[in-house]
Amino acid sequence: MVYGQLAIQTLAVNKVQGDIVTLQVTIQNTGNTDYTFKLGASIGQEGLIWYDAGQYASDGYGDYRDTFIAAGQTVMYTRSLQVPTDITPTQAQQIIDAWVTVKDVTLVTTFDEQKVFDEINVTVPVAVDADILSVIVT
Repeated sequence: MVYGQLAIQTLAVNKVQGDIVTLQVTIQNTGNTDYTFKLGASIGQEGLIWYDAGQYASDGYGDYRDTFIAAGQTVMYTRSLQVPTDITPTQAQQIIDAWVTVKDVTLVTTFDEQKVFDEINVTVPVAVDADILSVIVT
């Protein structure tokens, strides 16, 4: 039998367009069979999700990578996801969560899924802006 368990670690991060969000994932094959799992990772919020190359998808499924783990072994895996460069300020406010999912090779069975909520803060820098620092009336 094959089972996978994972743990995801992030620190609260502040990002802007084009920045990389790095997820360090520890996965353990808790079964008794060597197996190549599918590891998926995404950033966003329910209904607004991005994957590795800034790809947008609303289906909740992402870019899964093959991850071989021998029976009983634990591995650390790093996934890097780029904050899209073309997001709007409203979309940026929705990139707050990170998901990691471990599935079987057919992407049908989910062995484990971890979500980290409210750990990412994305802002969209304004290209042109100005602040009035003082006004003196005489």
